[in-house]
Amino acid sequence: MKLILITPEGIKEIKDIKEFFIEALFEFKKLEEPKNVKMYSINKVAQKLHLGHDTVKNLIAEGYLGTTADGKYIPQYELDRYTKVKNSK
Repeated sequence: MKLILITPEGIKEIKDIKEFFIEALFEFKKLEEPKNVKMYSINKVAQKLHLGHDTVKNLIAEGYLGTTADGKYIPQYELDRYTKVKNSK
């Protein structure tokens, strides 16, 4: 059994590392989204797919439709991917 001793300075270093990785993740998410892609709100996607708002939210929650990092918009390429998979069944 090992005993790990963390000093107050060590706790601060751990928090700094955590903040660094959180910041890096947000920066990566910004780079991940292609530029000049048409984006749709959940309501607009519901209209386009002839589905209810809650159904679209469920598709997002289940991973069938991807959204922007903030979860507010669905990129056109996600709609294309979803309809392609749906039509191939």
